[in-house]
Amino acid sequence: MCKINSIYVHIPFCLRKCDYCAFYSETDNNYNHFVESLIKEFEIRKKRFDFNSVSTIYLGGGTPSLLSFNQLDKTIDMFTLLRDIKEFTIEVNPGTINYNKIKYLKNIGINRLSLGIQSMDNATLIFLNRIHNTTDNINVFNNARKAGFDNISVDLMIGIPGFEDELEMTLDRVIEMRPEHISVYILTLENNTKLMQMVENRVIEMPSDSVIEKQYMLVCKKLKESDYSHYEISNFTLNGYESKHNLTYWNGGCYIGMGPSATSYFNGKREKNIANIEKYIKGIENNTIIMGEIEELSKNEIINEYIFLHLRLRRGLNINKMNRKFNLDFNNDKSDFLNNLVEKELVIFDREYLCLTDRGFLISDYIFSNLIY
Repeated sequence: MCKINSIYVHIPFCLRKCDYCAFYSETDNNYNHFVESLIKEFEIRKKRFDFNSVSTIYLGGGTPSLLSFNQLDKTIDMFTLLRDIKEFTIEVNPGTINYNKIKYLKNIGINRLSLGIQSMDNATLIFLNRIHNTTDNINVFNNARKAGFDNISVDLMIGIPGFEDELEMTLDRVIEMRPEHISVYILTLENNTKLMQMVENRVIEMPSDSVIEKQYMLVCKKLKESDYSHYEISNFTLNGYESKHNLTYWNGGCYIGMGPSATSYFNGKREKNIANIEKYIKGIENNTIIMGEIEELSKNEIINEYIFLHLRLRRGLNINKMNRKFNLDFNNDKSDFLNNLVEKELVIFDREYLCLTDRGFLISDYIFSNLIY
């Protein structure tokens, strides 16, 4: 049996769709039927995988905080027999939760909250079609502290068209709140979103690369000055509060994704559940997990994933270890490009370790594409 390190559970429900979001979600409220299907999916998976090594669980979405007390109870109860859970995270939309539910989450064993704050500017939140405001952001954070949560992550967004100047204020207010972890994502255009339609119809214009660079470097500077460690491209942490769950992904660990559209990775194989809740539930009723995608990675694909996943992290790529693992001569194979990166101060390279600088992180896709095999 394949040993699994982490479990991700996709809760595919939202009160309404954010204009920029391409993650699979629905606005119906068939929550009970879905939760029953999740429980059955886990039973099916237990016949195939060894879950005794699971150390992190992550409830994402969608909006997991929409589930009722009873539905959350059933979801958490699935994992009762897993004894070594170090980190149990749930994503929370600040507009969907009050103190009583936050306290309840703490009491049932969840020990980390990921708060989708995005911005501390009300006009920006309205533009993004979020269902919360800055008062909600402050209240949910304070309620989490009052409930006893000492591991809180906050999501923020940069590159929002028309709202470039509000970023410093948002950073200052979030730093004052002092969450243990901060994720900062660049707003990207995704197909089949309202934001994409607005750009195509020239209603709005996305910020230029120079604006994005200025914002990203501001984030890096201010968070570093406030003792946050920039340990991954988009993630900053106070000492000891790195996301253990995401580190499973970045270190190439094995994980299972449950729920419609969720992805699993194990033994060089990637599987993605079908991104359709009706078909997902119908399959589970017939004791089948219907897949939308199944991919057996080639040797080169495994090498390339190893490279770009490790380079996402500040500590970077141990070249000697990788060369031994895959029988490579990386320094020789990529010497010209690596030397060019060093000259431009995009990487730090001592022939044994390769890691990206802040400016290197900003153009990581370009760097990765030139280091692949």
